[in-house]
Amino acid sequence: MPGDAVLEQQKLTVQAATREDYVAGAGLLFWLAQSGQIIPPWWSKERDRQLRNFSKNSDHFSGATWMIATKLAAVPHRVEPRDNSVKAHVRQADYFNMLLAEGIQFGGGWAEFWHLWFADLWTQDNGAFGEVIGEGDPLGPIRGPVVGLAHLDSFRCTRTSNVEFPVVYQDTDGKRYRFHHTRVIFSSQQPSPASEMNSVGLCWLSRAVNSVQNLIDIAVYKQEKLGSRPLRGILKGKGIKASTLMQAIHIAEESMDNQGQSRFAKMALVASTDPNFDLDILDLASMPDGFDEDSATRLGMLVIALAGGFPPRWIWPATVVGATRADAMYQHIAGAGGGAAWHLNMMRTLLAGPERGDRHMTGKVLPPHLKIVFDYQDDEQDERQANIRKVRADTREKNLNTGVVNVRTARERALADGDLTRAQFDELELEDGRLDNGDDVLTLFATTDEFFVEMLDLGVDEPLLPDLNDAIEMLLEIDVAALDCQDVLVSASRARERIQAKQALSALAKLKQMYEEVAAQQMQAEAMEQLQAEAAAQEPPPGEGEEGGEGEEEGQEGEETKPGEREQGKPAAPVEEEKE
Repeated sequence: MPGDAVLEQQKLTVQAATREDYVAGAGLLFWLAQSGQIIPPWWSKERDRQLRNFSKNSDHFSGATWMIATKLAAVPHRVEPRDNSVKAHVRQADYFNMLLAEGIQFGGGWAEFWHLWFADLWTQDNGAFGEVIGEGDPLGPIRGPVVGLAHLDSFRCTRTSNVEFPVVYQDTDGKRYRFHHTRVIFSSQQPSPASEMNSVGLCWLSRAVNSVQNLIDIAVYKQEKLGSRPLRGILKGKGIKASTLMQAIHIAEESMDNQGQSRFAKMALVASTDPNFDLDILDLASMPDGFDEDSATRLGMLVIALAGGFPPRWIWPATVVGATRADAMYQHIAGAGGGAAWHLNMMRTLLAGPERGDRHMTGKVLPPHLKIVFDYQDDEQDERQANIRKVRADTREKNLNTGVVNVRTARERALADGDLTRAQFDELELEDGRLDNGDDVLTLFATTDEFFVEMLDLGVDEPLLPDLNDAIEMLLEIDVAALDCQDVLVSASRARERIQAKQALSALAKLKQMYEEVAAQQMQAEAMEQLQAEAAAQEPPPGEGEEGGEGEEEGQEGEETKPGEREQGKPAAPVEEEKE
């Protein structure tokens, strides 16, 4: 079981912290925030609290994360058994499909849970956390199937160095709960290699905080310019009193109020009869030298996309204006194999382990014999994968035809490439009379396994020696044993029993083929003997035929043609009378 493997690692590791029974708060390291900084330095709980609030102030970052979260949460998914031939596993897969779609997050469902998860994962260096809900002692492993999954506030979770109890959660009532590793899922981005940090990482917002702040500053600057009537400049008068200038400004403001102008300010007008009169304007409304809002915004969005690991196309289409088709294809490939692939793989691994293999050890929601499959609807990616698989298939066929590899080696290569599942590989090997390790299925007659000893008992000591056994009787015994295996296969509730029943059936089928050949040879030999006996019975005894032939010849010689007789069909010759 996965839990047993984790505990075994805890016992064997040389790291002292993981071998402690419980280390409360070992993951907390606080650094005081320095004055004058936007966000406190990495890492502290205060930093995560301010990051969460800071993320709400940026339209650009909030829009980018919402776009990506909706894309990831909307990827079609389904729970499948790793062996479709087990009916109990198929029924379990249906149950977990409904649970993940509608039951998790206390009825909120799949999308709500992952939106909350991504919000913490992308804005909290501490990462994201989720509670796996199930029966059993709350301080021990889950007993029975998982009944739910719920988001945990990252700010209330503390990482520890204890692999058995990796997370401590402080609820809103002030109570602290330690979670057994089977009852909690958690992850962070870019985790720190420092052992004392317990995998606290650097979230998406932390990696782009300066660029996000820059975009916020641009937005605030524009709001302050457009959200009021700021002075467009300062007038410096020469040969005129200050009171006269102020009076002109007040007159201009009253005029703008009367005209309903709330955002744009006009220039004040003033005149004087003094020949030395002069006015200089100090401009307060012009943009800083070299400032280009469009370029600054595009650069900021590029940094946000880079920090998240997603292609800029997904969050800021304007960045690819004028790009070539090759550039667009590269960005598409990078997006499919970058941040999106990482997040989907993280979701799959936390819930159900890797997609390949007969069982998984890392997933904490689905049983080991189930898996999650994401059907990422990407026609271009599907086409590339289909072309790659075709090239691999053609290569295997060529190697088979030229004798470079045999059938089993080609299948092993297809299994490693993902073109065959493990169940398909085992099924094909059994059809060819081989076990999953390459041994002949007939070796099962020599095994000491109790299941095979019972199911392959044919009542003889040496079933693999046809010359010592009656072929007809052995064929009858094989048919009876095959029926027993079929009964076990139909009624088996465990995958191992089904696999063993299939292996026993394959061994009986190959043995039956061997005895059918022997029986056919025996029947052919008996038929030849019978034909020879019948032929011998129809022949006369020796010498009898020869005596009869001689008598016939003597009879023919003894017969003479009497005078006056004529041969049949010939006229009688005239007889001349003899003269005296």
